[in-house]
Amino acid sequence: LPLAASRMIKISASHGYINDSAFGFIVFGQAIISLSQDLDNGYRLGKMALALLEGLNSKDARPRVKWSFCSMLAFWKEPIQAINSVLRENIDESLKVGDNEYAVLSCYTLCRNNLFSGENLSSAAKEVALATSMSSRLQQLNMHLALLSQHLSVLKLMGSDQDPLYGDIPIKNEDELLRYVISKGKTAATRVQYLTKMFVAFWFKNYQEAVDMEAKCDALGVFSYADVVMHAFYKGLISFHLARSANDDREKHLEGGRKSLLSFQVWVKEKHASTWNFEHKLYILEAEWHFSNGDQDEAEEKYAAAIETARKHRFVNEEGLAYELCSDLHTAFGNIEKAKSHILEARACYEKWGALALVKLIDDKINV
Repeated sequence: LPLAASRMIKISASHGYINDSAFGFIVFGQAIISLSQDLDNGYRLGKMALALLEGLNSKDARPRVKWSFCSMLAFWKEPIQAINSVLRENIDESLKVGDNEYAVLSCYTLCRNNLFSGENLSSAAKEVALATSMSSRLQQLNMHLALLSQHLSVLKLMGSDQDPLYGDIPIKNEDELLRYVISKGKTAATRVQYLTKMFVAFWFKNYQEAVDMEAKCDALGVFSYADVVMHAFYKGLISFHLARSANDDREKHLEGGRKSLLSFQVWVKEKHASTWNFEHKLYILEAEWHFSNGDQDEAEEKYAAAIETARKHRFVNEEGLAYELCSDLHTAFGNIEKAKSHILEARACYEKWGALALVKLIDDKINV
């Protein structure tokens, strides 16, 4: 595919640009990020694709190119909240030209971003419910299955017992959904299931399930680029926790966390990834590294930086996470008052996020 994209660009440069030329720029940009992690030039090719579409004034080609840009390239350089605004526009534009496939793909990417970016979960639940209904109505089965997984994750975090719209699929719960996608050979939907189950298991502190889901994610191989980042982030968090708490394999878990930390250091410090999306995640992983190695002062400093930048960049979920992990740090070193202060700040963040199930976990912990 990268070679074909390169050839498309060369032919276009020699003989003139058409709608498919724009998609060639997107695919080639994706390829150079994948092969060399050249985020600057990969993103630049994506912007050229969008500019080319504007020049050609092609409404029919816009849905595919805009979704591809948002899902493959933009996350590396643009605030995720701004990407979501483009995706909402692309849903409407896709439906207007009858492109149901890219309307639903845009819905999926939007709902995935909502889940990971700290979007208020009540708003996220409304959007994913509409998207799930749309995907069923438009008979986009693969994305319908993926959206069901997103919807279930949002509802769990909210502490809601509401059921998502399963449509005509013969399933009644999350376990049946996973068995169904596996039995039907739906690799993309299965990958989404594993990633979201890892994500939710981490937040609910079900670390063994999180480890199992992470291993299954790894076994399925390539993710979309935003998923690569989130997989690395949560794998690092899980690994550092296990390095501190597991009775054995401390060095193995510490190395797993170190690898995730190294990925973020490369993305932020060498490859110039978006500080808006990446900086606070890097600070959290650095704090976890110091915590896991017994460096209290360094860990506290990095948690404070993570809290400040997550708040500045509107990731209330990860602001709360940094507060909670810092509370764990103070508990481990016997600073009970600081631990209590930080866990209450985490609770306030989770309440603002709409994650009432996590608020309840903290209330249960405080009241024990």
